[in-house]
Amino acid sequence: MTPPNPPNASPKRDIVESINKFLLKSKFPEVLALIAVIGAASGLVSTLFNLYNPSTPALADRISRLTKSLNDSARIITEIEKEVDQRQELLERLQRDAETAKNLAALNSPQANAVVQALRGELDKESNKSFWIGAGQNFVFTILGALLGIFLPGIIHRLPWRNRGTAVPASDIHTPPPGQPGSGV
Repeated sequence: MTPPNPPNASPKRDIVESINKFLLKSKFPEVLALIAVIGAASGLVSTLFNLYNPSTPALADRISRLTKSLNDSARIITEIEKEVDQRQELLERLQRDAETAKNLAALNSPQANAVVQALRGELDKESNKSFWIGAGQNFVFTILGALLGIFLPGIIHRLPWRNRGTAVPASDIHTPPPGQPGSGV
């Protein structure tokens, strides 16, 4: 039998002593060991299940995904190279334009005047050429319009469908005498 608790014992100490007694008298350590063994076994089974689980991708699937990714990467790299080449061409063209502008800016006054006169001469030639082409077109269409105006009424009058139809002879047209309704007077 256990000795009675002294009157000055604390309640916390009583709880700790009762837990210690329970652990020593019961099979708690064996239950705890059994729980640990069951946990370890379930961890082992879970690990083995993950190793042999068919839901994990096979090596062939991973290789095909890797191949697809590499092909996509190669395609994107090719597109980037094309864009870089296009930008390089644009850069070269801009550099040529800048060089031309620099050369034009470097011209002195007599050279600049000569370039301006040469450009004006070319523009005058093109303007003169354009004038004569426009005048020729206007002349041709004027002549065609005049000829069409002269000959079209005669052509239309001679068309076969022009003389056919429901024409009413003038003798059949009834006109009321003046002063009657419908005479228009």
